[in-house]
Amino acid sequence: MRHDVDHNGARFTYFHTTSVILKKVRIQSREGRRL
Repeated sequence: MRHDVDHNGARFTYFHTTSVILKKVRIQSREGRRL
């Protein structure tokens, strides 16, 4: 049970980190277009 909880938590963290990185990339691309 504990292993499953840890796995789900790691998966959630992975997706959260990926979404944050994608947002940063989108912001950088917008700034790049402005320049």
